Amino acid sequence: MNQMIHCGCFAEFIDEFIADENERRQYDYWVHKVWDMSFDEFKEKNNAVQDSSFISEEEVGATVKESIDLLNNFKPQ
Repeated sequence: MNQMIHCGCFAEFIDEFIADENERRQYDYWVHKVWDMSFDEFKEKNNAVQDSSFISEEEVGATVKESIDLLNNFKPQ
């Protein structure tokens, strides 16, 4: 693992691991809950929903600002 970090491959490994795990979970869900479409159709539909929920830079900035404001106004009891 240290060598993967040293050569810069660790992030790629993590990305691939997460993608594989997400596909495995999608498949498990599809097997047990979806009967009216193929797995490829299910993945395509699921990925289209994820793509449409993309967060813009403005939304990220607003969320960060709101979080900072909450932290700045926090008064522990």
